[in-house]
Amino acid sequence: MHLGGFKSDSYIGSTWISELMVHGMLCCITFDCASDRFNINSQLEHLQAKYVGTGHSDMNRFEWAVNIQRDSYASYVGHYPILAYFAIAENESIGRERYNFMQVSI
Repeated sequence: MHLGGFKSDSYIGSTWISELMVHGMLCCITFDCASDRFNINSQLEHLQAKYVGTGHSDMNRFEWAVNIQRDSYASYVGHYPILAYFAIAENESIGRERYNFMQVSI
């Protein structure tokens, strides 16, 4: 299961520093030595418990993608300037765009 991706890995002295992208947020994970690399699973579980919408260990890729899509449409409906931008781009009224986004997100 893939809920995020490593953006970069770097090695400084005896410390590994990995940057992990979780639900659009950049989180740094550090490893003091190679034996601490098993710790990444517990750190990822902690991040998933801390931030709503980052998934859980039993979630598959499709469920995660559907959650991201629903969150995106809810954000479009909730932020008037973005909604107005879509309405202008699609040559529709703002009310019609709001209705369409609500229908897609259900």
